[in-house]
Amino acid sequence: VSGVGLGLDYSEDTLSAISDAGGGTYRFVNRPGQLSEVFASEIQKMSELVAREAMIELNPPPATEIIEVFGYSTHRTQTGHQIFLGDVHAGETRKVVARVNIQADSEDRVAVSNANLKYFTPATESEAASSFTDVSSLTAVLSRDVSVIASSTNLGASRQGVQAHASWYMDEGARAWERGDRKANRAMMAQGKALLAEAAEANKDEVLASQAIELESHARAFDAADFDSDDGLYRVKKAKEDARAYAH
Repeated sequence: VSGVGLGLDYSEDTLSAISDAGGGTYRFVNRPGQLSEVFASEIQKMSELVAREAMIELNPPPATEIIEVFGYSTHRTQTGHQIFLGDVHAGETRKVVARVNIQADSEDRVAVSNANLKYFTPATESEAASSFTDVSSLTAVLSRDVSVIASSTNLGASRQGVQAHASWYMDEGARAWERGDRKANRAMMAQGKALLAEAAEANKDEVLASQAIELESHARAFDAADFDSDDGLYRVKKAKEDARAYAH
């Protein structure tokens, strides 16, 4: 089940929740002319389905605490967190970014979590659907040596982590404006922009620099909009949609 919100008179939170629970995608469409492109994209995805009802289970050891998972609704279990990804299509990538707290007494390699990916293959006329589980172990090296940390940085993973973290600030900023709290909106948007800009400068990352400018554009648009105006409603929906894109 995928959801398409047309115009401004609907609840994006309800529609995106339905889409997440249904394993599909959510799109905000402000102009009717965009519908044909959206539906064509959805139909193409349906024809290229490679996995159904994909889910990741993060099961950390006692020394690791999962503080939050950005951009996804999670279900807590006795051993960790379940994150529902829904359907996955050919050529598609998904990312899951979690913030964790690791308790350790010494500098060493530590276990962060086991990641179990569960999914079903699509059923065909000749074969029934099959279930699969892929298990990965996530580890980290703890060090107080700044040079060791710098040399081990994976720039791609670092970018994804920063994007997901910034998505939280953007989403919270939109929700603050929705409540009529312009001060909190400005603070959240400013912190998100600073996070992107600092990481862009440190890693010489043009993608993050561009997204910092984009978030600043969102912030200026919120400042210029009146509460309960059509432009304000548009800005809320657009910011939430962009935040989902950053997180996923």
